[in-house]
Amino acid sequence: MEPESMAIPFGRLGNRRAATAARVAPALPICDAGSDAFRPRFQDPGVTASLQRAAIAMTIEPKAFRDAMSRFASAVHIVTTDGAAGRRGVTATAVLGVSDRPATLLVCLNAASAANERFGANGNFAVNVLAAERGESLARIFAGGDADPAERFAHGTWSAAATGAPLLADALVGFDCRLVEARRIATHHLLIGEVEAVHEGADAPPLLYHARGYRLL
Repeated sequence: MEPESMAIPFGRLGNRRAATAARVAPALPICDAGSDAFRPRFQDPGVTASLQRAAIAMTIEPKAFRDAMSRFASAVHIVTTDGAAGRRGVTATAVLGVSDRPATLLVCLNAASAANERFGANGNFAVNVLAAERGESLARIFAGGDADPAERFAHGTWSAAATGAPLLADALVGFDCRLVEARRIATHHLLIGEVEAVHEGADAPPLLYHARGYRLL
């Protein structure tokens, strides 16, 4: 059974926000359609567990899921971190804005790479949104497995954000984030960060990833 959270230190996560995030609801909400509005009710935990087991039994084949997901068109980002655990940068498309109060981002990173645990250990990350022009070459470099960070960061112009995470000078926008929660879900680490600062770059077309290839808008 996979651990619910990443087994790595989180530095400043021992605050009220982390404690709140750590609580797990005893049951999953279900919505019934009523005549005027949806009325939420809560299902018995035992029934919930049975449904979860049934869902696992009916899991979609991984290849079929990957093929379906390849039809998504996503922006391309380089997600970075730096600190006591060392520098790390990876190409990622699974980035999501969670809230604007406070400004919060979620990033998914492959758990197969032990080097990705540096994000949790450092307690920070930056999301650098790549432009179509010159972005593809950087995306390919930072997608190269566990290559030496020095080799990756030799490409592009980088500076340290307030949290210490590297920011790309040519990014369309850079989000400097303080890590507030990290979890292991199946094959990936989920990083949730509160945005400390936003660094806007040029107003230009973004680099996209679709059908297993880089695309221009």
